[in-house]
Amino acid sequence: MRSWFRHDEIDAFVAERDGTLVGYGDRWCSKKRDRLRLELDATETDAGAALLRELESAAALAQGARATAGVSEEDDTLRGVFEAAGYVFDRHTFRMAVSLDEAVPAEPPEWVRVGAYEPEHEAAIHAVHQKAFSELSDHTPLSLEEWRTCFVDSPGFDRSLWFVAWDGAEVAGIALCQAHSSGDPTHGHVNVLAVRRPWRGRGLGAALLMRAFADMQRRGMTRATLGVDADNATGAVRLYERVGMRIERRHDVYRKDLS
Repeated sequence: MRSWFRHDEIDAFVAERDGTLVGYGDRWCSKKRDRLRLELDATETDAGAALLRELESAAALAQGARATAGVSEEDDTLRGVFEAAGYVFDRHTFRMAVSLDEAVPAEPPEWVRVGAYEPEHEAAIHAVHQKAFSELSDHTPLSLEEWRTCFVDSPGFDRSLWFVAWDGAEVAGIALCQAHSSGDPTHGHVNVLAVRRPWRGRGLGAALLMRAFADMQRRGMTRATLGVDADNATGAVRLYERVGMRIERRHDVYRKDLS
């Protein structure tokens, strides 16, 4: 949460009833769309609707704004709030997980060298990340400075859990990981896995994951997670399943045009 609130693009609101916090909402403003988030007590649909109106009022100031929001598959209260406000289902996202002692081994191809992150690699890693994710429908481009704020300057940043795959002098892929933001020292998280298009389909993604998983295990971590779009066109879900990961939770993404 400390990392989240460091961003100037965040608008946040809270709802109280009789002095008790019953709801929270925030808005991430980007060049392409606004991401809205709500957290509610199970029965607080009125508070959710009021928070959503506040968030939409701010977001609608942007010409042509589209709001998107995620809802856990189990949260029928929040789903009802969004649907009542005119949001429509867009797609699923998954949280995938693996017990690290059950991960399927994968060796890096002979032509690649997987090494540790060094600060002088920052611009190249940023470029790989932005290019690979530009193929996703909801990607928001980040400048190098914005990217550095989100990743390198984040309280959770751990350079020893960032891995770079090199083919000669070129960066072919990256795995940017950290301890999970929950604070559980046994839980590792993969923030970003990206392989450049010319190097895909050659085992590099699986090899990067296994390098990350091995380092997590050496630190005493027992499980790892990551998030992925269900309709990821690069076949990411299948890749994660091949290394032993399974879908642990589904989120449904809703959207609404505000202008």
